[in-house]
Formats: sequence, C-alpha cells, structure tokens
Amino acid sequence: MAGESLEHSRITPNLLAILVAQLRGKPCEALSPNMKIRSGPFFKSKKTKQGMFSYADVSVVCGEPQFHDKFRDVLINPIVIIETL
Repeated sequence: MAGESLEHSRITPNLLAILVAQLRGKPCEALSPNMKIRSGPFFKSKKTKQGMFSYADVSVVCGEPQFHDKFRDVLINPIVIIETL
C-alpha cells in the first residue's frame, strides 16, 4: 500500500524476515507484498473471473505454487495471507 504508516513499514518487513528464517529448508516459502493473490469463491472452471484479487502484505505458499493463468502472476494457493493493520 503506497503511503503506509511508519509502524506498518516496520512491522511488515520484520514479519517477512521472521517467516523466511522459520521456513528455510521447509516446503513452504514466504512471499513479498508484490505477489498478487486470488482468494474467495472458486468454481471448477479455471476460466472464471470470480474471486477477490489482492496484494497481501505477506503470504505463504507450501509445495508447488499454482497460478491463475499462463502469465504466472496471480497465486491461487497461498495457505497464509497476512495483512498488517
């Protein structure tokens, strides 16, 4: 989020650093706020545009990342989504 508070700017990178260290060597990884995420209702058809698209402050994905389409820029299988308030 552009124009974040000083507190937000301190909390988010520290949380990301802690998660990266904790997940090192495990099948999960922490991702930065620049990874777009699709969440919300899903239907069997991958062509649906339904769901919510957002940029979480931090997200975690385990195993092979899965993406919304061939462009591989929208993650659809995060197991953790963190928003710093």
